[in-house]
Amino acid sequence: MGRLRIEGGLLKGYYINFHDVKGLRPLTSMIRKAFFDIVDVSGCSVLDAFAGSGILGFEALSRGASYVLFVEGNRHLCEDIKANIAILSLSDRCKVVNADVQSFIPYLGRKGEKFDIVFLDPPFDFELSEEILRAVKDICGWLVALRRRKNVSEKEKISLSSIFGGFREVKKTYSDSVLYMFFSER
Repeated sequence: MGRLRIEGGLLKGYYINFHDVKGLRPLTSMIRKAFFDIVDVSGCSVLDAFAGSGILGFEALSRGASYVLFVEGNRHLCEDIKANIAILSLSDRCKVVNADVQSFIPYLGRKGEKFDIVFLDPPFDFELSEEILRAVKDICGWLVALRRRKNVSEKEKISLSSIFGGFREVKKTYSDSVLYMFFSER
């Protein structure tokens, strides 16, 4: 079992537990701190897509997010997120969906769902299609945050630039990853 500590907010110091799943790369405390130093999530609705351990969503809830939707394709990780929600008494402020993120995000768009913040942390070898990026743009109210491998493909870089061209871009580089943040006007 893996274990991560919530680093800020009302739940600071609490731990979440999760299965060690091949390919899972939970956000480090350094990346989470950097993200939350830039982004105030108070009162925001958050979509944590490719949720993995769920640490980003739990950190957002701890720091005042009004609602988090965790979407994860691995059934065991979804059960872990649900267990952590119960332990932390957060069931009134979040939901967990076990689904393929690539098809679920366009579904949210067809339903007219909107989130203030959309956070994507897909596996490094997962190629984000233009279709999913456009669907993300459609459901995003204010900020799209995306963690990728440092050496993202040229095709994906072009897609990010063309789709989020009207957004203000902030890019932070860490050891093996890049955190892209695309801010639209509120």
